Amino acid sequence: MQNSIRDLLEAHGLIDPDAVTEIFPRVRDRDDVRVMRCPRSGIIFLSRTDHLDIDHYQDKTQLSSVTAGGVKVPSGNEPDDERRAADFRELIRSRRWLDFGTGAGAILDLLAPVAAEAVGIEANRLQREQIARRLGL
Repeated sequence: MQNSIRDLLEAHGLIDPDAVTEIFPRVRDRDDVRVMRCPRSGIIFLSRTDHLDIDHYQDKTQLSSVTAGGVKVPSGNEPDDERRAADFRELIRSRRWLDFGTGAGAILDLLAPVAAEAVGIEANRLQREQIARRLGL
């Protein structure tokens, strides 16, 4: 199975391919994608990337919305953001954290204060624009 993220991490010597282990059998919206971790570097990544298609995410519109930083923005699941924040708070505490597919950015609002550095990447144009407006960018 294609995993361009793992290939890139290996090519740059950022993970030890022989040490990578599964830390969770699925992601919240896919049963066929596992969550992997390299114990040497601490990098967490997905088991596959063949399901990632920029065209799918780029102009996708959402039916629901959440309030992040006082602004209503598309997407998200507020109870799930709270659950994820509780689950990952100690893992992220005082570390550099990249949230790939940050959506509305609500999880960043919840966890950035405990991280040493927090960065979000989002392919969806509407969500990026909303986050940029909220941050005054």
